[in-house]
Amino acid sequence: MNADRKADYLIVGPTGAVNAYLNNGGGGKGSFIKRLRYFPERGIPHEKVAFADITGDGRADYLWIERDGSVRGWLNRGGN
Repeated sequence: MNADRKADYLIVGPTGAVNAYLNNGGGGKGSFIKRLRYFPERGIPHEKVAFADITGDGRADYLWIERDGSVRGWLNRGGN
């Protein structure tokens, strides 16, 4: 999510809100920074949400699939 090349942990709620736990590395002991409401609720069913880096900046962008199969999304600008 923050382009530091470490795997982060994301939880997508039933209506599309995302809570993120950013991997801080922790010197080999593990450490996560909690970012609640990293992405706010949008009324999008969680099973329609996906993440992919569509801009090439190393950050996962928030995407969702519409009923007609088209894909929409919000670009991850690195904030909370």
